[in-house]
Amino acid sequence: MERIGRAPQRRIWAGICLLALSLPARAQDPKPGEFYEDKTDLGFKVRMPARWETIPPSPDDGNLILKYDPKSSKSVQLGPNMQLELHAWIVKFDRRKKAVPQDKSERKFVANSKNLADWVKHNVGTGFKSEGEKALEVGKVPAVESILLNGSKGKDKGEDVRLYTMLYKLQPEVDVAVVFIAPGEDKKWSKYVNDFRAMAKSFKTVEVDYVKPVLAEGASMRDRKRAELQDQCTRQGKDWKLYETPNYFIVSSSDDKEFIEELKGRLEAIRAVYEVDYPAAKVAEIKAEAARVSTGAKEEKGEPEAEAPPAAAVDPMEASRCSIVRICKDRDEYMSYGGMENTAGFFSPNARELVLYDDRANRGRNFTWLVMNHEAFHQYIFYFYGNISPHSWYNEGTGDFYSGYVYKNARFTLEKNLERKEAIRKAIQAGTQVPLKELMRWSQKEYYGDNKRGADALQNYAQGWSLIWFLRTGKKNNAKGWDPKWDTLLEDYLRILAATGKPEQAIEQCLTGIDIDALEAAWLDYTK
Repeated sequence: MERIGRAPQRRIWAGICLLALSLPARAQDPKPGEFYEDKTDLGFKVRMPARWETIPPSPDDGNLILKYDPKSSKSVQLGPNMQLELHAWIVKFDRRKKAVPQDKSERKFVANSKNLADWVKHNVGTGFKSEGEKALEVGKVPAVESILLNGSKGKDKGEDVRLYTMLYKLQPEVDVAVVFIAPGEDKKWSKYVNDFRAMAKSFKTVEVDYVKPVLAEGASMRDRKRAELQDQCTRQGKDWKLYETPNYFIVSSSDDKEFIEELKGRLEAIRAVYEVDYPAAKVAEIKAEAARVSTGAKEEKGEPEAEAPPAAAVDPMEASRCSIVRICKDRDEYMSYGGMENTAGFFSPNARELVLYDDRANRGRNFTWLVMNHEAFHQYIFYFYGNISPHSWYNEGTGDFYSGYVYKNARFTLEKNLERKEAIRKAIQAGTQVPLKELMRWSQKEYYGDNKRGADALQNYAQGWSLIWFLRTGKKNNAKGWDPKWDTLLEDYLRILAATGKPEQAIEQCLTGIDIDALEAAWLDYTK
């Protein structure tokens, strides 16, 4: 699942998570533990919950320093049939003037929250009201203590939630805060608040003694990216380590070295497949054509000729050779980092990260490899085409096309995605498949299941895969009724989309002159 052109780009932090309970759960109590210490940038330390796990920020999160989750049971009972996930956060609000990045087009950050109230609203939940603030001094630093309530304190007060926050005015242009969440009903809250306050009042300033390595003049993009990631790992703690392949940087908290080594080989092997189907030369050709189309449109309208745009600051191929893959050690860490239910990976274009975890305990490691092939395609193609949003049948169908490749003897060979094959076969037998003239025009929302036909995402993903499979393999396999006009349908669609940036225009133009009924009949015959 690629997260291009979607809002939000990443899942909002699960501060309040109300889930039906089958059995009561008790989370690990947040007793004061070791200090989190920042001696690399801001110069402070503060105690955080003992034996809780750290979750690093995504590169596109300008506020989060670290998030803490209980290691074992992560939830507490909230009312008779609900539960609340416990978290603790260290966040910052940095108003210092930032240095202009050397590679201006390398990363596009999302907007950051400007203050604590805004951060709570967008990252924990709405509806929190202050129960009062207290100005004080902690570790010789001006601070503001606050408790926020989300609830009615009425008949449903058992489902109340409270936040404890302490904001430290560390520097004139920098604030740091700790935030803790817990059940808000008075008796339950009293079991947490004293420990929260003890941790918050442990805050002290420390001397910054970290000196970033100085790169030689003219250092390559890869050298700069390596230094950046090494710096991030230093800040994120000893669990996160950096690995490399010729085209990827792998940041991982997993201690399964065998898994990491296989991952490295698979990443490079599937990339070699992408490079055959989407070579850099073809991308450059399509971009040049897009520029010509744009210039021609301006001339036709009599608009003044614009100055030639400056050369790209970053070569797409060079940037793609610095691709980042983050491996979470387990499902809990993956979900807390931003993963979604029923997934084992995602690509975030804002963060420039492919995020995965080894799902061997649930759906099996082969599912992890299938997801890797799919999401790594989204990451690869992003560096060449940027933030364009193809129709989902093309975008997700192509990702699923690559997920079917089988790895053997350090290389991939093309096979069908058997899960998608079976799903579309059942849909065709039941007559629930979507007419291609509709599917190929569906929005992402419709493709994901919000459509008048009642076709769910599983069926639509399967149909998207089968259509891509047909268009990529049908001619070679002598599909019945194959029309030579279909030979370049996929390439024509992407070419027009890249030139115009308009998916609707791309699909209408590439289907002009195509007998869609004949296409559907041939696809059905090939797919059954």
